[in-house]
Amino acid sequence: MATQAKQPSTDDKSINWEKATSKKGVPYQTAHGVGKPRDSSGCVDVDWEPGTSGNPSQDIQDQTGITWYSLKKISSLLYTWELQITTRASDITYTFTDRSPDEYSLYCLVSGNHSVDYNSSDAAIVKICWA
Repeated sequence: MATQAKQPSTDDKSINWEKATSKKGVPYQTAHGVGKPRDSSGCVDVDWEPGTSGNPSQDIQDQTGITWYSLKKISSLLYTWELQITTRASDITYTFTDRSPDEYSLYCLVSGNHSVDYNSSDAAIVKICWA
């Protein structure tokens, strides 16, 4: 059975929260922690629907380093959706494309749990790029 990632706490001093703006100009925020470099890049199509979570296929894990994800609606004054990931990669930037299509970048300095809070008219994640 897969271990689920715990949502980063805004009180956790090892987590850095950053506000950003999507490609379409919509505000979002990311949480990330500190680690070692990854030396590959690429893009892969995925089908992560709102309300789903789990382990991506082994192929997706091998390509992206993402070993778990959760995409859910959240109760927040600023954001409607939260994408949580667990990655074994570090010093990597992911760009997640939703179905609207809009893009959200997340820098992961260290491996572990990370999240992106965002607003979207069609929140399903359909593509992941990394560098």
